[in-house]
Order: sequence, then C-alpha cells, then structure tokens
Amino acid sequence: MRSRLSFLCILISTAISAQFAGHGFVPNGGQWPEQVIAAAGMNGGEIYAHNSGWSYQLYREGDFAEYHHYSHHRDGEIPKLHGHVLQVDLIGATLLKDNGNWESALPGTISYIQNESRAAALRAFEIFQLKNVYEGVDIVWESREEGVKYSFLLQEAQNVSKIKMLWKGQDSLYVDEQGSLIIKTSAGILKEEAPHVWEDRPGGKVDIETDFVVKGDTVSFRLKADAEIEFPLTIDPNVIFSSYSGATSDN
Repeated sequence: MRSRLSFLCILISTAISAQFAGHGFVPNGGQWPEQVIAAAGMNGGEIYAHNSGWSYQLYREGDFAEYHHYSHHRDGEIPKLHGHVLQVDLIGATLLKDNGNWESALPGTISYIQNESRAAALRAFEIFQLKNVYEGVDIVWESREEGVKYSFLLQEAQNVSKIKMLWKGQDSLYVDEQGSLIIKTSAGILKEEAPHVWEDRPGGKVDIETDFVVKGDTVSFRLKADAEIEFPLTIDPNVIFSSYSGATSDN
C-alpha cells in the first residue's frame, strides 16, 4: 500500500515536473486532480491538502536535486527518485475548498503546464485555513521559509475527541518515549513532536498537557488537564522530516 494510495499516484509525476517556486500554498486551479485543494513545497518533498485530509510526497536527500539537474540538461542517465507517499485521512471530516480562507499572499504569480492540465497566474499564500472540517474545528496550514506545519483550532475542548487521523502508506507508526509520533518511511522518518496545546484565555495562553494516542494506524489526541477547559484550544504539533542520508528539516 506504500505508494498505491487513492489518487496520489497521479501526484507523484505531477510533483516532479511542476516544482514549487519558494514557499507558500498554491490553490488548485486545474493543475492537479480535482480532489486536491492546495499544495506547497516543503524541505524534502511536497504536501497536498485534499478532500479527505492531507498527504506528503517525501524524497531521499539529493534525489530531487539530481532529477532537477537532469530535467534541465538532459545529460547522462535518468536519475532514480526514491520517493514515499504518506496519506493522512481525517476520519468523518468534511474538507471543502469553498470553506477555505487564504492569508498573507506572496508576491508574484505561478503558472503550471502539465500534459493536458494548465493553470495560469495563481497566487501563493503563507496561511491556508479550512473551516469546520469537524463541527467546531478548523485546520490551518502554514508554509513559511522555515517549513510547513498544521494546527487545529477548537471552539470547545470536547471537540478534541472528533479528531481522528488515519495514516496510510507508512512502514511503521508509534509514539516514542518522549511522546513524539514517529512515522517511518522508505525515504526517511517523519516525526511529530509531542503536541503543543494551549487554551486561549482572556488573560493569555495557558498550556494544556496533551498526548498522542495511537490505535493501529489511527492517531488522536488526549488532553491531560485536571481543570475544566472553558475557552478555545489550539493543537500545534511540530513536524520534522529526516531523510536517511542524514538531512533534517524542521516544520
């Protein structure tokens, strides 16, 4: 099942030939399959937000640079790309492009030509938010120079039980002794550090200790607060990808 994940096989060839210029999430203007809502480049690969969650296309260090060189110079043999697709489905969620909110537009425009797919003069944005993926829960993706990350915004603490992430395509999935979520792939290791969670009280942010819970391939969050939580919550994991050649990217 490693790379045979729904429509994502189509995205692999698209990502190779239509690279992302700088950082920023680009809306789907017809250059990708209709399930894709937006996508962004990240150190070590790409991330695609789609109508069931999001996906990573990860590469071993150096492979993409070699292919990029070949695509421009056509010298020597076609280099091999060692890539790995990960898909994260939000169980029971509704992700609609019409519910999207785009912030912090980047200068310039981007155009794509890929076989029969064309999209011209698209803007890239640093912040991309989908509202009410679950009732009372938004998801926010950010793409900045330092990397790509996601967070959940919850109107009420009880909404945390709605968030269930089904991971597909990994070699293994577990929580380590530091409370980090470890996802091993053939291209490297994706790690989500123990989530930073806080309550947005009128007097300021109050941290709430939170754990990852793994049951099979499904990941959820467990709040460990003793006191009743009355105000909105933010769940903000820190994502790190390390290729097997030793390169590390913090997102």
